[in-house]
Amino acid sequence: MKGMSLFWDVILGATILGSEGGELVQTLMGLMMADAPWTLFEKAIYIHPTLTEGFFTLMDNVQPA
Repeated sequence: MKGMSLFWDVILGATILGSEGGELVQTLMGLMMADAPWTLFEKAIYIHPTLTEGFFTLMDNVQPA
């Protein structure tokens, strides 16, 4: 979560480093292409278990800048 802050309600860009980064970045890319707010994560239902579920925990901890 280092380097994240909340200025807008949409995701402007993302960088994910890791062996399963493709799984994670495609979720963000879909939100970015749709200009959807990041809060849409809260309403989404994801299959279990996946790395994308970890975004719920991550976004719960992002504080407004």
